[in-house]
Amino acid sequence: MKKNVLIPGIMVMIVGLFVAGTFIVPAENPVQKAPVPVTVASPGPGDDEATFYENTNYGGTSFTVSADVSDMRNISGVNWNDKVSSIKLGKNVCVKAFQDINYGGGAWWFTGNGLCVRNIPNLVDFGWNDKMSSFRITTKEDCGGAEPGENEVIFYEHKNFQGSSKIASVDNDVPDMRYWDGANWNDKVSSIKIGTNVCLTFWIDINYKGGKTEISGNQDCINDLLNLVNNGVNDKISSFKIRSKEIGCAKQ
Repeated sequence: MKKNVLIPGIMVMIVGLFVAGTFIVPAENPVQKAPVPVTVASPGPGDDEATFYENTNYGGTSFTVSADVSDMRNISGVNWNDKVSSIKLGKNVCVKAFQDINYGGGAWWFTGNGLCVRNIPNLVDFGWNDKMSSFRITTKEDCGGAEPGENEVIFYEHKNFQGSSKIASVDNDVPDMRYWDGANWNDKVSSIKIGTNVCLTFWIDINYKGGKTEISGNQDCINDLLNLVNNGVNDKISSFKIRSKEIGCAKQ
């Protein structure tokens, strides 16, 4: 019969757990960074700031900041890691978002428009909902990206102003987008930026036929159509006319 033997003077400490051939060490508590100065639950960003929201459509708690954050697990003592669902951008800023802490992993740039606050109500549209772990804030010039003049419209091939783009201006009529300046843009537009002094009228068929939509620029800011799926016309525009708002939207 075996007996349990105690070895005096020896203390054995086992750290971790051996499971199926793997030694698992308990994770250490994350290193807490110095708090980042923020404004909590602010009404929105200043020209050189960005406001981040917990929920889509600017719901839930929020914070406003103008500095880089390398680890969103601690923003003034609050864990914001993977918890941002919408953003408002001051006109002069660009937010470079990263999926991992310390500016690692996949990245995406969200850029101000130079005129007013740019609203991004739903990061689901970008594939970035609840995925942000660190970010840098810089100037919009560092990030680039075209903005329309007051009498211009920019059409984009993909949602969120991605892919190829093409600019059109007031009194520019295109009856058949299959032959727009030698390129086929028929049923290929997924997002649009509309200048402040513009009324854009577009149709789902060539020669200004079929369903019609009229959209004007905002008085003091660019009108962003981030995803034409939300307007029911993604990849469906076949002809358009552009007029100044003073004259009024084009008639068929």
